[in-house]
Amino acid sequence: TRSRDWIAAESHATQTPADLAGLLALAVCAATIARKVEVEPRPGWREPANLFVAVLLEPGNRKSAVFADAMRPLRDLEAELIESAQPNVARAQSERRQSERRLQKLEKTAAEKNDAEARQEAGELAAHLADEAEPVLPRLIVDDATSEKLGIMLAEQGGRIASMSPEGGVFDLMAGLYSKSGIPQFGVYLMGHSGDDLITDRVSRRSVRVSRPALTCAYAMQPQVIKGLAENAAFRGRGLLARFLYAAPESWIGRREIAAAPVPGQTKDAYYRMVRQLASRQGNCILRLTPDALSAFTLWETEIEAMLGDGGQMEIMRDWGAKLAGATLRLAAALHCAEHGPELPIDGAVIAAAVEVARYFVPHAETVLSMMQAKEDSRDDDARYLLRWIERHGRREFSKTEAHHHGKRRFKKVDDLEPALNELVRRAYIR
Repeated sequence: TRSRDWIAAESHATQTPADLAGLLALAVCAATIARKVEVEPRPGWREPANLFVAVLLEPGNRKSAVFADAMRPLRDLEAELIESAQPNVARAQSERRQSERRLQKLEKTAAEKNDAEARQEAGELAAHLADEAEPVLPRLIVDDATSEKLGIMLAEQGGRIASMSPEGGVFDLMAGLYSKSGIPQFGVYLMGHSGDDLITDRVSRRSVRVSRPALTCAYAMQPQVIKGLAENAAFRGRGLLARFLYAAPESWIGRREIAAAPVPGQTKDAYYRMVRQLASRQGNCILRLTPDALSAFTLWETEIEAMLGDGGQMEIMRDWGAKLAGATLRLAAALHCAEHGPELPIDGAVIAAAVEVARYFVPHAETVLSMMQAKEDSRDDDARYLLRWIERHGRREFSKTEAHHHGKRRFKKVDDLEPALNELVRRAYIR
């Protein structure tokens, strides 16, 4: 209730689609429980709680304002944690620098004077420094960071951090545009989403293994950013884009209320307290499903499987759809913890709400992912789609209308079939 009230009030106050505030509220809740909470619907399946979300909106839609408001509780908590930790971190950093200088002197003495005692002491001190974590200030959120830096921060922050930005430039960072190598480094995002162990390589220091990394991502994109992603084969090939939940809401520009009422203080405070309470919880827990929740979730899995099949709603985005059941559990974790906390099992009402939210994302993902697909790939994929239909049904002849009727989810108009049909003619599959 607290998050729903804030979403509606924030949408009205900023005159932005509720989708934007809703998506960010989910991401913020996920960030607070990431790595601390997992969902276990059945023995052997544990789903992390962190989310990857992205919203598509044109410039001028006040995205930055909504991002700032949604993240405010975490920003304030982060500032308090930094202020509290600063004296101890400064002291520990000073002690480490002294130890490093001591190590340099010992190594120099051992090398120049062949001093066995200095050599032994240097080895012991080097081992101590290697085993001891470098003191750093606590961080909860990072705006823009290269993949390399993000991996380092995950290692420094105990395997959990949130990357949230209203600017699409973060996708340039993903692509390695500003890295030293210039090569896309998606590993931190792929592992940070799945929770698989991540190895971070640091210049002049040993690699660090991050166990169960939990990266939460929330980004805004503009249409030109999507066109850029379509031209980068690495984005399409590594499965990164299939990990995001997308929203492509209708802009309110041109019909916005002037001087809309701000978010009521009581509503803002309730949202603020909810986020702070979730973020302050310590310890790990596993959320399980009540019998009615598991039954509802199993029905949803069955529906997803049908949508992934030939002619189904998600046939053209199976890589994304294959992750929807897991994403539903992640959504359920955020909704459940925001409403009830992590102590109780997830009930049927929460799963029903999570399924409703997950169902919302399906047409939005179809819109965004179709925009990301390069024209050449689209033509070839469409041609393969038609060829599978022809072969599966043993069609020796067919009309454009028949082909369109079968693939109407993929081809909005009959004329949209033309490039794929021409490609099949060119390859001598049809004439």
